[in-house]
Amino acid sequence: MKKILLSLSVVLFTTFFTNAQCTPDPSLSGLIVPPAGSRFDTINGTPFVVLPHGFVGQSYNEVLYFKIPSDTTAFGVQATINYAKLESVLNMPPGMSLTCTPATCKFPGGSAGCASMGGVPQMVDSVEIEIAIEYNVTIAGLPTPIKDTLGGYYFVTKPGQPVGIEEIAAKNTTPKLYPNPAKNRLYIDYTSHASNVTEVTLTNMLGRVVDSKSFNTQSGSNTFSFDIHPLSPGVYMYTIRENQKTFTGRFTISR
Repeated sequence: MKKILLSLSVVLFTTFFTNAQCTPDPSLSGLIVPPAGSRFDTINGTPFVVLPHGFVGQSYNEVLYFKIPSDTTAFGVQATINYAKLESVLNMPPGMSLTCTPATCKFPGGSAGCASMGGVPQMVDSVEIEIAIEYNVTIAGLPTPIKDTLGGYYFVTKPGQPVGIEEIAAKNTTPKLYPNPAKNRLYIDYTSHASNVTEVTLTNMLGRVVDSKSFNTQSGSNTFSFDIHPLSPGVYMYTIRENQKTFTGRFTISR
């Protein structure tokens, strides 16, 4: 059903608002618009996005805008879209909830709508948010329901913003991995205090190196990215080496 889903050209992007309400934007085009503060990438041609990070105990709002086309191709034939309904959001972080405009989360074909994910994250976490959607299309004069799940939206909750020098130092010296567990791609946020060449190595639990890269890091925040799709599910180790500093930790691949 993924091909059917992608053929609908649903427009999604996120932004911050001061409240949980949203207003549909009918002027959107049929493209995925990169949200400010998010990171976009693809795996095997499938797009995914890491949403702007949330912080424990601090208000967060994310708005997804939808532009549902009037027709599409389903099962190889032309079909009229009657409606698309957002049924549920899987892996919603604790303290977060979802509201739609219209409130039924049911978007007629050819219409615009939006859904706002807001609240106060309660714990440090990294999850893939998946949206369960039901499409109702007319094929050869017959209404036909099609269920699908839109994934590839990663939400990372970090500790609350630091308030003192010691907290800042601790935050800046600890790499952050997401998502964890990971499926196809792993990100590591790392803060360097100078421009250096940094070595990052991934190993399995037997100590065998499964991937290794060198990154030209800049002073400040850096992000390392690994395609882990070829690796088997399980527990792995990462090691970051920069000058005399070494960081190690675990992450899990789960599919």
